[in-house]
Amino acid sequence: MNNNSRNTFKKEIRGMPRLLLRMPNSNVLMFGSIKGDFSADDLKKAVRKLPDNHQFLKCRIKFDNDDNAFYTIDRTLILPVINAESCDMKEVVKNELKYLFDFEKEPLVRITLVKENKETFLVVNCHHTICDGMSLVYLFKDIMQNLANRNNEEKYIPSEPVFFEQKNVSQKEGNFFTHLFSGIINWKWKRKHVAFSRETYRSIHHGFWNEHMPEMCCFSFSEKQSQEIISKCREHGIKVNTALTTALLQTEKMVLEDEEYSDKVTIAVNIRDSLTKKPEESIGYFATAIRPQLKYSGDKAFLENALIFQKEISKMLSGNLFKSLAINLIDTKFLDSIVLNKFGKRNDKMARKFIKKTMMDEINTTFTVSNLGLLEIPTEYGPLELKTLYGPIIYSDTMEKYIGILTINGKIHLSICYDENIIGTGSINKIKNILNSKTTFQL
Repeated sequence: MNNNSRNTFKKEIRGMPRLLLRMPNSNVLMFGSIKGDFSADDLKKAVRKLPDNHQFLKCRIKFDNDDNAFYTIDRTLILPVINAESCDMKEVVKNELKYLFDFEKEPLVRITLVKENKETFLVVNCHHTICDGMSLVYLFKDIMQNLANRNNEEKYIPSEPVFFEQKNVSQKEGNFFTHLFSGIINWKWKRKHVAFSRETYRSIHHGFWNEHMPEMCCFSFSEKQSQEIISKCREHGIKVNTALTTALLQTEKMVLEDEEYSDKVTIAVNIRDSLTKKPEESIGYFATAIRPQLKYSGDKAFLENALIFQKEISKMLSGNLFKSLAINLIDTKFLDSIVLNKFGKRNDKMARKFIKKTMMDEINTTFTVSNLGLLEIPTEYGPLELKTLYGPIIYSDTMEKYIGILTINGKIHLSICYDENIIGTGSINKIKNILNSKTTFQL
């Protein structure tokens, strides 16, 4: 790869990353607290070294005359580092969720330094089109390494970006019916004109955030409680993610007993290790999701519920893990029309049917769980220590409670993102308090 050329890579954006591109709520966040001293200038130097081994960080989006979108590496781009030393940490995160990326001109990532009550935090904000939750973990690790080695001018060798696409998986994109359905869509939309201007993109974004008010609740289990959960799961052959999901549904039943809530839990799935060409620690979109039907039964013990849930989850995971790849078959004009119809900018019958079928027009009134698991990254970097890490943090108008989970420093960290207008902070705090009590995880 020629490191001296301005644009060294160009790839068309299709499928889910294309659908997410112009959504108003496609930002993915992670934040962590750091023990140790470093300045804003030190952070800027550390961040400047990141693109050498993360190509997408110097990526902007270019469109051709037919509105096809392309990832384009532009080495003249400067990664923004925002110094918010005197700001409230929670407000910074909420504002970053609302940030409008001008992706045709600027990078799709922002780093913010926050100093609050003598604590130092880093906030990483990245557009979902170029990242998943694990991408932010690897970014944090590399930022910490660069801060610890701030005087080291060693350069990384750039690697070719890896993609979640047909040639990188062992299964076909969809079945006969998805090919037939996508073929009909593409035939009908082949000659349609779908205008999606920068002004429309901005209008959708501002209109969305005038209606929605993201809130978040972050907390950690103690090291003792975390280790007890992990050891009990091993003892009973239960995955930690299953136990956590079971506990979330148990608390939801206890707190929201008199309210209607869904049993279609969304569980994010990391597919990095399932690709034929492994992305390793590269940034990229390598995620899918399953929606098992899980209803906690008060007539059964916690362990019995967990075993039932694990069987259902395993059954779905053993099926077509790459089912979501079928969206790559759909014409990008139709994907754009879905966004425009969802936010009232067009009125197309087929697009509105698709929105209804995929439930993009309703709130799933239960948890969306994104568990990154036990992070295999260091916590000590020379004089610096990564004390806590929370994420991924995502706000969605179709997900009532999005919970990001990860384990680091021996503790399980949880972050719940929600809208106060949909579910009250009082209910979220009750869920948090019950999860932290000794009555849960009765394995």
